[in-house]
Amino acid sequence: MNKSELKQKIQNVVSTAIQHGVNRSISALEEVRAIDTHKMREHYKGTGSKYYDLVTEQIEYTEKQLEPIINEIVNSIGAERT
Repeated sequence: MNKSELKQKIQNVVSTAIQHGVNRSISALEEVRAIDTHKMREHYKGTGSKYYDLVTEQIEYTEKQLEPIINEIVNSIGAERT
């Protein structure tokens, strides 16, 4: 696996983890009645919906913040092999 493939694999794992974490957190808060998601779910129905796009923007922002550390990890692994 080359560096580009490794970086993509790490980014995919991070993205999936963030998405699952957001969804589980929302569900957990709803379960204990800390939030009422009825209204939110009306506008959280996939790409193009009001709240879905808002959440997606924040996930992408977080992923962008992690990009330098992912690059550092990928580059350090390559350096260890030489």
